[in-house]
Amino acid sequence: MKKIILLLLVFLSQQIYCQNVVDGYWLDTVHLQSFDLRLVLQIETKDSILHVNMYSIDQTQQAIPASSVKLQQDTILVGFKSINAKCKLVYQAKEDRLQGEFKQGTTFPLSMTRVSEVPVLKRPQTPQAPYPYKREELKIGGKKKDPQIAATLTIPQEDNPYVVVLIPGSGPNGRTTKISGHDYYAVLADLLSRKGIAVLYYDKRGIGDSEGDYMSATTFDFYDDACRLVKYLQKDKRFASNKIGVVGHSEGGEIATMMAANKRMNLSYAILMAAPVQQGSDLLVSQVEALLRAEQIGEDTIQAFVNQQQFIENLLLKYKENTLKYAQQEIDKHVKSLDTMDIELYLWQNYTPLQLSSSLSPWLLTFISLNPHSYFARLQCDVLALNGDKDVQVPPFNIEMMKEVAPKNKLTTAICAGKNHLFQTCEIGSPREYGYISETISEEIVDMIVNWIKGLNR
Repeated sequence: MKKIILLLLVFLSQQIYCQNVVDGYWLDTVHLQSFDLRLVLQIETKDSILHVNMYSIDQTQQAIPASSVKLQQDTILVGFKSINAKCKLVYQAKEDRLQGEFKQGTTFPLSMTRVSEVPVLKRPQTPQAPYPYKREELKIGGKKKDPQIAATLTIPQEDNPYVVVLIPGSGPNGRTTKISGHDYYAVLADLLSRKGIAVLYYDKRGIGDSEGDYMSATTFDFYDDACRLVKYLQKDKRFASNKIGVVGHSEGGEIATMMAANKRMNLSYAILMAAPVQQGSDLLVSQVEALLRAEQIGEDTIQAFVNQQQFIENLLLKYKENTLKYAQQEIDKHVKSLDTMDIELYLWQNYTPLQLSSSLSPWLLTFISLNPHSYFARLQCDVLALNGDKDVQVPPFNIEMMKEVAPKNKLTTAICAGKNHLFQTCEIGSPREYGYISETISEEIVDMIVNWIKGLNR
């Protein structure tokens, strides 16, 4: 009996130790190649059982509950099945720190310090009710092969307003377009409608409340969806046909360019925000170079990354769906040609077939082959093209490329000082800044868009 009581006391003391010491909020920053992510673990003991929630601060404020938690003396093992991640942490009593690692495909070191609460992202531009404009929730289409698209339409109080469709960029974007904790298109729609522009913004096919298959979709599918939404507005008697246009950011800008080049769309205008002109394969190489240069990485390392990225893009262009079948022999042949002291050799030694297989989506294979350059020569409506001078995802020289081919009477351009890919006011332009900047989009840019639209001669 005494032995049982002793074991019980030991067990209870462990639970009390755990509850007193590791319960609370713990913070660290994971340093990725192009940006930083702040992670918070919330540890709480309930009925002698550890419960853990994780917050990825710069992506979302939503809690990610752990699917498994194990306590082994001073070590905590936590699994997150929903995001295919896990972490192993050891409590360091002297420093009051959780030391260990976080694994999600790649393993990152963690050194977590205690904080009083989950940091709250400052997002002063996020729309808050009541709104000074009307909002309508819509379900558009859904006949034959066209999936039904869920959208929000915001209509300002003024009569006969200009109206735009916001075309989302790459990725599985819902209508608000969440980027590093910013509701990017929700903010843009709100600011435009407060300044007298009606806005239709929507969930991409297969995302949110929209029907369809996102995983099999390509840029051309997203183009078809955007065209259908414009046609929907053109049939709405509340809007004059000569006041309907599109706004597209990043890949959305590429789609807006394709629409502006289509005479049958009868667009009145298009605004391109950080729209690429380079062929997709070249753009991805330019992104790698611009990103590393912004981070002040050494030239030898930059060139090694650029060479590797170019090699991968060439593989994808050459073999497309059959890339994996021929990739390893092509890579082995290339690696043999490298000097043993070459930095690129080190990069290939840490490259796995899994990384290449993740590139073989229908969307990417289409995107890298697309060349927006040709569309600019055929513009049918007025176009405003904007780029941030610190944009590392669509470098600003794309503006000069479009000016070389676009009809001069159709195109207005501006390179915006101190702005990044999201048109935030920034320091270096790196994506790792996006979540740390409280501004979602510079209102100076929104004013530029509104003034240009309302200043068009009709």
